[in-house]
Amino acid sequence: MAANGFETRLERLELKYLLDERRASQVRRRIRAYCSPDPHNRKGDRGGPSGYLLRSLYVDSPALAFHHAKERGDADRFKMRVRSYRGLDPACLEIKRRSSDVVRKTRVLVSREGLKETLRGTGKPWDEKPASRQVLDLFSRLMLQTGAEPKLVVQYHREAYVSDVDPYARVTFDRDIAFQRTEKWSLETDDRGWKKLNDYWVGSSPLVILELKCETNVPAWLLDLVRGMELRRASVSKYSTGIYVTRRELGGSGNERANGVLR
Repeated sequence: MAANGFETRLERLELKYLLDERRASQVRRRIRAYCSPDPHNRKGDRGGPSGYLLRSLYVDSPALAFHHAKERGDADRFKMRVRSYRGLDPACLEIKRRSSDVVRKTRVLVSREGLKETLRGTGKPWDEKPASRQVLDLFSRLMLQTGAEPKLVVQYHREAYVSDVDPYARVTFDRDIAFQRTEKWSLETDDRGWKKLNDYWVGSSPLVILELKCETNVPAWLLDLVRGMELRRASVSKYSTGIYVTRRELGGSGNERANGVLR
């Protein structure tokens, strides 16, 4: 990921839907007239979908305040994470604040090395721009105020498309979603410790999470897509779902089914 053109603040609508692979293929066909594959997509293995690997380290308070705000459906809530693309430097610190359907992201690029020190305010941004320093200071201040610490790593494969006809619109398909509890200030994981969402999902086909992202004025072709395919919105949080799926590791029953927490 390069810093060129990177925006520290952005605002957009995010609409999410749960699909199986058959419906995902139908959506892919319908958006061809309006979208092109994201340039970061890589050719899939053994004929699978193209895309790229995403891994995020989520932090939360000791009492899981960010998770519980999602579960309560608080109108104005936020969460904090460190996101990595294909395991490469730099990583991206994000504060993701949601008000209804509008998501506001405040983010900054940092090195993956010395992540603990960076999150606690003694590191520096990938570049020396004042806006980046301000965001890093804000992230560190919220870490201190909430007592946030590492809780969960989420990994998944993203197949992404960008609009050819709008200033900004994206369509993404997330699959092969997996979770791992952690107390480490690192994006590195034990590859034997993953809990896969599809092992907990009650359905006839592996789960695909469709996300439609655009400016506050929704393009007509996206509205036609939703109406024409009769897509039904889902309130999906990969982080909160991962908290449930990995609950056994904290002494819980671990018997919650994923379709009961994706709400």
